Amino acid sequence: MGSFFSNISKLTLARGLSVGLGLASTPFVARLYSPEVFGIYGLVGSVASWSTAFVALGYFSAIPLATTPREVRSLSGLCLGITALLTLVAIAVFGLGGPWVANLLNEPTVAPYLWFVPLLFFLDSVQPVAENILAREGRFGPISVVNFLTTNLTRLFTILWAVVIGAGVMGLFMG
Repeated sequence: MGSFFSNISKLTLARGLSVGLGLASTPFVARLYSPEVFGIYGLVGSVASWSTAFVALGYFSAIPLATTPREVRSLSGLCLGITALLTLVAIAVFGLGGPWVANLLNEPTVAPYLWFVPLLFFLDSVQPVAENILAREGRFGPISVVNFLTTNLTRLFTILWAVVIGAGVMGLFMG
């Protein structure tokens, strides 16, 4: 029972610190970037969020239920195969077809940034697969550390990008 509470504590602490640091840094990010930049970022982020509904077609949820290492490998391979296929579709639709999608959204300025949709889709697809594999193995410490670092280092990078390079759309995407 102690291990259960230890694992829950790790996940809760990492999440709580990330939320707290995120709230503390939000005013800085909001002052560094213009509303126009946030508008483009928000539109592309919305498209990317919509695409994540198809992440591995939900098969990653079955990984903790696998009874043998072979089943884990098979499910992981299936998830990664689906991810690769859907990432290629996202590249075709949002990357190569970016100008068409931008016109469909009635926002032509967003076209060059739609190339981020396949990248964001890919990253959002690999993460739950990896987390479910680690969770199945009871490795909650690494999950907590990676979640904390990815959340907070990206925010720090966003702030540093604006200060050092300039507060453009790329700074939000690169962060």
